Amino acid sequence: MYLATLSLEQKQLFMEFAYRLACIDGEYSNMEVMTMDVYRQETGIEFDENSVTRSADEIISRLAEVCDARELRIIVFEMMGLALTDGKYDEKEKRLFSDMMVRFGLDAGFANDCKKVLEDYFVLQNRINEIVLG
Repeated sequence: MYLATLSLEQKQLFMEFAYRLACIDGEYSNMEVMTMDVYRQETGIEFDENSVTRSADEIISRLAEVCDARELRIIVFEMMGLALTDGKYDEKEKRLFSDMMVRFGLDAGFANDCKKVLEDYFVLQNRINEIVLG
């Protein structure tokens, strides 16, 4: 939703981090693949998963250096959407978000707010699809 406002470096870091997050549970689900495709379109950059060499830890550190608080909130929001897209939010993802919030200097409540809003959004989106598509 908001990725177009990021700089080119921030977009590249976002895509690398998104891939790391999508694979953290040992699965790269079809929903996560589709979400990554949407992110490619939204960022307007070419991205090859095979080119990711940095660890999630390294990416978080660099994002903390090159992003302001607004940009970090955008990244957390979009990452939470990705974490929830496969219907699972496991312990590895929770730990990553906890670490990310500390290192980004953001209140942990923000990630929880994002999670709640996105869960509500997914329910609403499913309901709309039921009504419109039958």
